Amino acid sequence: MRSLKGKTVLITDAYSPSGKAIVEAFKDEGARLALNTNDSSNILEFGEYCYNINTEAGAKSLINDVINDFSVLDILIHNSNHIEPVSILESTDKQITETFTTNAKSAFFLTQAAGRYMKNQQSGSIVYISSIHAEKPSGSSFAYSMAKSAVGMLCKETVLNLGKYGIRANVIEMGPVEGDREIFKSDISRLYDNLDLKLNNQPAGTWEQAARLAVFLTDGNCPFINGQSITLDGGFLLNYGYKLNYEELIEFPEQKKKYLNKVFGPDQPSIQTGTPFTDISGRTAVITGSATGVGQGIAVLLAALGMNVVVTHNRVPADKTMKMIKDAGGKAIDVSCNVGNDESVAGLFTAAKKAFGGVDVLINNAMIQPNRWFLEYTSEEYDNVMNTNALGYIRTIRHAAPLLMLSKAGRVINISSVHAKRPGEFDPVYSMTKAAIKMLTREAAIEFAASRVTVNTLTLGAIRVAKRTGDDNFKPVRNIELREMPYGFFLSGRIGITEDAGYLCAYLASEASQFMTGSSIRIDGGINMAHF
Repeated sequence: MRSLKGKTVLITDAYSPSGKAIVEAFKDEGARLALNTNDSSNILEFGEYCYNINTEAGAKSLINDVINDFSVLDILIHNSNHIEPVSILESTDKQITETFTTNAKSAFFLTQAAGRYMKNQQSGSIVYISSIHAEKPSGSSFAYSMAKSAVGMLCKETVLNLGKYGIRANVIEMGPVEGDREIFKSDISRLYDNLDLKLNNQPAGTWEQAARLAVFLTDGNCPFINGQSITLDGGFLLNYGYKLNYEELIEFPEQKKKYLNKVFGPDQPSIQTGTPFTDISGRTAVITGSATGVGQGIAVLLAALGMNVVVTHNRVPADKTMKMIKDAGGKAIDVSCNVGNDESVAGLFTAAKKAFGGVDVLINNAMIQPNRWFLEYTSEEYDNVMNTNALGYIRTIRHAAPLLMLSKAGRVINISSVHAKRPGEFDPVYSMTKAAIKMLTREAAIEFAASRVTVNTLTLGAIRVAKRTGDDNFKPVRNIELREMPYGFFLSGRIGITEDAGYLCAYLASEASQFMTGSSIRIDGGINMAHF
C-alpha cells in the first residue's frame, strides 16, 4: 500500500543529489510531485517549475502555480542548500548574505506562502532538510551553521504559529554523507578526521535514508512528531574526542607526552588570583546598542567597575548613558554606529583604538525587534532584522578580532535571548536570528581559540527595560495559566534588571572566565522552567 497516494508534494532543489533521492522516495509512495529547480533546462513536463525562491515574490509565485495546477498542497519539502567554506575574518557581507538567503530566507518565505494556503486548508506538513551543523560547529563554514540553526528555529515558530491549523513541521539534521569530509575540511577542527571510526566503521549516510525519513514524517502515521529536529548521523555526534586509527594508537604514548607538555607548558597562562571586579579595571569594552536598555545598563556597570567603555548609538542618542557613566565616575566615549553597515562598524573600532589604544572586550548587543506575526512579515522587514541582528554581530566580530587578538584577555560576549532555544510566536525572524547567534558563538570560539580570545553568549529573558523596539500596538494573545505560586512568577522572586546582565558580563570579561568559551548562559530568573 502506497501511503501518500494522491497527495501533492512540493520539493525544492529537486535535481540536486538530495532532491533526486527525495523525489524517488515520494514517487514510490504514490505522491503527486511538484518540483522546483534552479535550472530551467531541467523543466521537461507538467509539475516542474523554475522559481527563485530566495525572494518573497518567487516563493509566492511558486506556491500559487502549484495550487493552480494541482488544486491542493499537502506537503512541502524545503531542500535548498548552500555551503561556502570561509572564516569569520575573511568573510564578506556578500558571501554571508548568499548563504543566509539560500538556506534561511528561502525557507522562511516559502513556509509563509505555503502556510497561508495550508491554514485555509486546515492541514499540511513541512519538512526542512538541514544539517547537524545547526547545532555542531563545523570549524569551516560558520555562516552555513548559523543559517541552518535559524531554519531549526523557523520550524519551531511554524508549529507555534500555524500548528493550530493542523500544520506540522519537522527538521531532518543530516550527518556525514559522501563528500562531506572534503566540503567541511578544516585546519582548526578535527571533527571529520578519522570519519570511518566515528561512524563505527559503518558507511556514511545517504540521501536515500533522509528521503525515507521525510516520507515517515509526512505520511500521517505519526502525527505526534511535531516541531522536532531529528538527527540522522549514525551516531557520529556521540563522539566527543579524536578517535585514533591503528597507526596513531601505536604512536600515542609519544604523542601524549608532546600533548601534555603543550597543555601544561610554561607558555600557558597562569591561574589568576584577581576577581571579576578588580582585574577588569583599565581594560576597554566596546558595547553596541548601549544608548538604552540592556546595553546601557551593562555600559554603566562596567564603567563603574573601572573599565574604559565605548558606548554606541544609532537612532537614539546616548546622552543619558554618558551622563550615568560620568555620575558613576567612569570613563567613556560615545560613537555613532550602524551595525548594519560595514564601513560604520570599521569606524567604530578605529575610534575605540584612537581613544583607548585597543579593545579587550566586545559586547554585541545592538538588535531590532519589529514584532510581526509570522504571516505578516515582509521581505524588507526580514532583511532588516537579519542584517542587524545576525550579520551585525558578524561585522563587529570581524573588525574587533585583530584588536582582541592583541589583548591579554580578548573577549567576545554576545547578548542573545532565551528565544535562541525556544520559539516566541510574537516575532519568528527575531528568534531565527537568536538561534543563528548561538552558532556564531560556537564557530567563533573555535576560530579564535588559537589567539586565546573567548566567545560566549548570554541568553536573556525577562529583563526590565524602559522601552522595547517594535510595534507598540502589538499584543500577542496567549493562553497562559496564571495562578499563585509560592515563589511568584519567577523562581528568583523578581524580574531581571540590567545589572544582572552587567555583572555576568564583568565575570566573562575577567580572568576568572578564561576556561569558558563557546558557552551559552541562560539568565531569566528561572521563568522558563516554572511556567513554560
